[in-house]
Formats: sequence, C-alpha cells, structure tokens
Amino acid sequence: MGSIRQKFSQMNTLLKGIIYIVGGLLILLIVLQILISLFADDIAADYIKDEVNKSSNGTYAISFDDFDLSVFRGAATISNVRIDADTAAFSDTTSTNKPAKMLVSGSIVELDISGINVFKALWGDELHIGTITIGTPELQALRNPHKVPEDTTGHQFSSVDSSIYAAISKKYSALEIGEIDINGAQLILSQQSDTLSRIETLNLNVRDLRVDSASARSGRRFPTKDMTIDASGFSFKLPDSINTVKFTNFSLSSDDQQIKFDSLQLEPRYPRFEYSRQNGYHVDRIDLDIPELRLEGFNFSSFIDSGRVRADYTEINNAHLVDFLNKAYPGGPPSYKPLPNSSFIHSSQPIKIDSVIINNGYISYSEYYSQAPRAGTVTFEQLNATFHNISNYKKDIKTGLTTTLDVRTRVMGTGLLEVHYEFPTDTENAFHTIKGKLHQMPMSDFNRMLQYVAFVRIDTGQLHSM
Repeated sequence: MGSIRQKFSQMNTLLKGIIYIVGGLLILLIVLQILISLFADDIAADYIKDEVNKSSNGTYAISFDDFDLSVFRGAATISNVRIDADTAAFSDTTSTNKPAKMLVSGSIVELDISGINVFKALWGDELHIGTITIGTPELQALRNPHKVPEDTTGHQFSSVDSSIYAAISKKYSALEIGEIDINGAQLILSQQSDTLSRIETLNLNVRDLRVDSASARSGRRFPTKDMTIDASGFSFKLPDSINTVKFTNFSLSSDDQQIKFDSLQLEPRYPRFEYSRQNGYHVDRIDLDIPELRLEGFNFSSFIDSGRVRADYTEINNAHLVDFLNKAYPGGPPSYKPLPNSSFIHSSQPIKIDSVIINNGYISYSEYYSQAPRAGTVTFEQLNATFHNISNYKKDIKTGLTTTLDVRTRVMGTGLLEVHYEFPTDTENAFHTIKGKLHQMPMSDFNRMLQYVAFVRIDTGQLHSM
C-alpha cells in the first residue's frame, strides 16, 4: 500500500487531477444510481401508470410487479405487466371521444428496453433505442359488438408510420429502433364471448426501424423491410360465419425471401347437410387442406413500399379439396359471379407470380338431390398443374400478357386428362381458351356421378378418347 501511495505522489500534477476528477465522477455516478434504485424506480413507475391512464382518457390501466431502471446503461426492465381496458369505451358517445372499435388487454411476463442514450433522449431531437424485448405476452383484442360510426374528421388510422409519428412528433423528429423481439406471444381476437381468431404461439423479430416525417407521408405498409415471423396454431372465423381458416405453422423470412404455410386449411364449421341451412340457401361447402405451400423469391421491399405482391414462384404440395353442393336446399337470389380470371384481373391487390406449381393434388365435386339416396361425385386425382405468368399489374395487362395453365390429372382416378388453358389479361369479357384431351377409360367409372345426378347408369362401355 505504501509503494502505491509513493508512486501516486510522484505523478504529474495534471494526471493526478484527471484521476481525481474521473474517480469523483465514478463515485458520484455510483451514488446517483443507488439513489435512482431507491427512489427513481418508484417515481418512474408511477409516472408510466399515470401517463397511460391520462393519455387513454381512463380507458386503459397498467400495472406491474417490478420496475428496474438503469439510467446510465440506458436500460429498463418491467416484470409481470398487466394491461386492463374499460369496456365503457365501447359506448362512449361524448363530443370529445368516439366509441372504441377495439380494446386490448392482457399480460406480458417481461419487457426489456436497452441501448437508449439517455442524454440524447433528454436533450436531442431524435429518440434511438437499441433493443426492445417482449417476453411471453398474452393479449386479447376485444372488438366492439356495436356498429361504430365512420370517422369523418380525417384523423383515422392510415398507416403504422403515421400513427407512431403522431405519438412522438411533439418531442422527437424521428424514432429509431435497432431490434424488436417478441417471444412466445399468444393473441386472441374476440367479440363478446365469441373467439374470432387465435394465434397459439407467435415469435416476431423486426430490425432497423426508423420513423420520421418522410416515412409518415410515404404510405408504406410497415416501418421496416427486415423481419422474421414464426407463428403456429392460427385460426380465423371468416365473415360469412360458416367457415374457418387455419394453419399449423407459418414462417416468413425477409432474408430468405420466403413465406411458408404448413397445413393451411379452409374448414367448414358445419356438417354437409347443415351447412346450407346455416347459410340460408344452398352454397358450395369447400373443405380444403394444403399440407405445404411455399412462396419463393418474395419481394418484401415491393410489398412494404407499395403493397405489391411479387414472387418468383409458389409451390403447393398434396392439396386436397372436397366440394359438396346440397341441391336439396333452395337456392339463393340470382347474383352475378364473374369468372375467376376476370375477378383476378380487376382485383385492387396487385399480384405478380412467375409460376405456380401444384404437385399431386386431389379434387372431388359432389352434388346432392333430394330424390337420390346419396350425392353424385366426380374426382380428379393425381393432379399436377403449372401456371405461368400470373399477373394483374397494369403494365402487364397493357402489353397483353397471357397467363397459361397446364394440367394433368386422372378423372375418377383412371382416365388421363390433359388440358391447356390460356387467359389473356387484356380482355374485358373474361375471354379465354381451353384445349384438352381425355384419354381411354371405362365409361362405368362415371356412374358415381351419373347415377345420383342424371339418374342414368352405364353398365358397360369404353371411352377411347375425347
């Protein structure tokens, strides 16, 4: 100890002064952090709770077990967060508030924020955050059971960017976040006691977010093009209330330019003969299962910037579609139904995919009449098909792009059917051409349809070609 003191006493006066200053600052920072740990955490926690309640006009209340603030690391950790919403906001009709369309409640096990430059955040023009990690959130979005009048003030939600910018613009000109990581989220959308949609597990990682006045005016779909999503256990009741869309797994990677679904399903909510009754008139009951669907070469930049879907190809493997039409139930009012190619050309959603490949598909179509003991059915098995040049981009329509489809399948599992379709895009009347050939098969194979729909039976006969 004595030798250390001797060496220190022999140091240059300026150097000793610097050491004293640095040491003093370190001691001051340690003392300040201790004071913050003792008092400021509670002050900040109370401030957050009050601000959430005030900014939502009393609709939302937030509570948590522990708030740990480290000013000098630019970090904060909040544990066991609980968000509660007052459903009175659904019926608020005062002049200052409109009824809420949706409320969110739930819990978050842990929320971590790090990488904030506190001094720049206090006195700077921009807010920079390194990482936000949200651990195991369980959130429920509750939809207003009553019809909400449309907003005519011009202040309705327009984009994620503009909403974020509106929240920060009073203090900051821009917000930058290096990474947002959501782990093990469970999300539910409900209306009263009815669950409309659910995601059992969601892992989301988005990187390099920046929001400023330029991005708020850009109209882009999302504040970043760099993201990864992994979701499982999804279900969604369609607005028709008689069908549900499901998938087992969904993954999206902007780095790999890939979107993938496992076990994508359109599932009717009622049995075959109950389905049309629930609908009010007879309608096709479609049960669809796609074990695997992939989009490769998906252009995320194009989708985020302009909403355009652009992909190199889509592959659909082992799809299984069963269509049942109950003609014993009355039909509905007459309605105009455009052909699929016409609907696609005039869709407001721009889509361009170079090719769609269908491998080993299966389709069955059945009709039931009250005079018949069972439904008549025709099947298309071992179906392989390829679309080329799928596009409704205005530029492609103007240049006369033609979409083609080539199909090979076994009718009733036996007769080989080969068909070539051409769908010109520069047409107003859905004009298209079909060329095909059905190869040799026993005529009696058609009895599964003919007996119960046309009430005709073929005992023997051979189709050579058609």
